[in-house]
Amino acid sequence: MMKVLIPGAGGMFSSDLVRFLNELKASRAVSGGLEVVAAPETGLDITDAAKVDAFVAACEPNIIINCAAYTDVDRAEAEPEKALAVNAVGPENLAKSAKRHGAKLVHISTNYVFSGDKGSPYVETDEAQPVNVYGRTKLEGDRRVAEHCPNHLIIRTAWLFGRKGRNFIETMLKLGREKGALAVVADELGSPTFTLDLAAATWNLISIQAMGVFHVANTGVCSRLDEAQAIFDLAGLKVKLTPIKLADYRRAARVPLNSALDCSKLGRVTGHRPRPWRDAIRHYIEFERS
Repeated sequence: MMKVLIPGAGGMFSSDLVRFLNELKASRAVSGGLEVVAAPETGLDITDAAKVDAFVAACEPNIIINCAAYTDVDRAEAEPEKALAVNAVGPENLAKSAKRHGAKLVHISTNYVFSGDKGSPYVETDEAQPVNVYGRTKLEGDRRVAEHCPNHLIIRTAWLFGRKGRNFIETMLKLGREKGALAVVADELGSPTFTLDLAAATWNLISIQAMGVFHVANTGVCSRLDEAQAIFDLAGLKVKLTPIKLADYRRAARVPLNSALDCSKLGRVTGHRPRPWRDAIRHYIEFERS
């Protein structure tokens, strides 16, 4: 029986990860069986080392998939200590407990560890140079995971959208219907990622006992303007879009201009790459929206 512990359960990705794993369990596709232990942040405070170790000791997982994170990029600028605690201290606690109790640690990271100045999609070996507090704390978490748990898998992803929680698609659809015309950033580039596709890729990597750092996102690169236009086209909405520059969009945190991820390594190692981002958005709009 393989037991998977998911700290940070209840968020956008973790909810679809639990759904994916439970469907996998029901299909009996995992030899020996699968048990999923979803631990919401209210039930497991990863910043408390003693509580983490006691929880892991009692649970006895084979795999820990850390989905707990401080993800409010703008608020992190005003709360750096809190962001560091959740994004770096917490993963360190999990890493030490995973090593102590013989579990593999899968840590979900971000494209925001990069500066955005490269001009092309980032590969795993590119130098990380975060430009905001969120990115710096996530990178520190990555480093602590690698330092304290040799049996680790770090998955960097980007521009998530899924059934639960706020996402760019839902924001665009709401504003598009309300206003009929929107100004959208045209020079910020990235890689949209459907949470169910991320869950499948995560499991594929776990299944082959992959270690180290992998980039996982839907295939292709787009601007926020491209993504918005695709959303409205696929939803059958006519919305007038006006391109603006990222520099014109005022926010507390600086964000990378180009944080697109190159997922070639994922394809080479697993033999599978997630579907194109536009196809993933189509699936979400047609089948996932409640």
